[in-house]
Amino acid sequence: MRALHRSIVFSMFTGIVTALGCAQQQDRSAKTADTATPDELSFAIFAEPYALGDGGTATLPSHVRLRAVPRVNELAADGRTYVDDRITVVVEDEQKHFWSFMAKLDKFSALTLLGELDAVMFARGAEATTDDASMRVTYGTLPYAPDAHEKFVLPSDVKLRVFPRLHGFGEDGIPYIDDRLTIVAEDEANEFWAVTATFDAGLAREFRASLASAIAEHDARD
Repeated sequence: MRALHRSIVFSMFTGIVTALGCAQQQDRSAKTADTATPDELSFAIFAEPYALGDGGTATLPSHVRLRAVPRVNELAADGRTYVDDRITVVVEDEQKHFWSFMAKLDKFSALTLLGELDAVMFARGAEATTDDASMRVTYGTLPYAPDAHEKFVLPSDVKLRVFPRLHGFGEDGIPYIDDRLTIVAEDEANEFWAVTATFDAGLAREFRASLASAIAEHDARD
């Protein structure tokens, strides 16, 4: 399992984004109480809608998408909602109206991710010719303890990293290459990848556009 999540050999660029996200439904409509911008970056996996297999892994449906939003509504302990003013990257399942992964970033971390994404997309250049709307997201939860709702909180020093392609090993131990752009959430202390997302070129451009837009909207509020 660790081999599957650690086996990219083409490591051109290293992301420095630490994160801990919070899975949540995207359509909260309760009245907002306050606005808060916590200092820590954070992210987590909320796997409740998906079946975890042996080793605590889950491969999400191919219709999920990675996108960025400029802020999110959160629920406080007293039941009131508040606006978390951090730029947030989510894995969205529109069919379930659900976010199963959320990475909350400060502006510097968001700009770092955008820069790494641009660098890898530029380096791929003419190679990035596939536009088949394909995406594969895999969660790995083995090192983490879930709560009652299958929420897995990741360590605060996890890093988001961007790679031009994925070199991995299947469950049968046979090596493979997925030639799509890849973003991972790497837990260095556990030598583990908690999230692996591969995109075709079209979806990579869509995610890049949503991230740039979220950063711009965040800047407009500053």
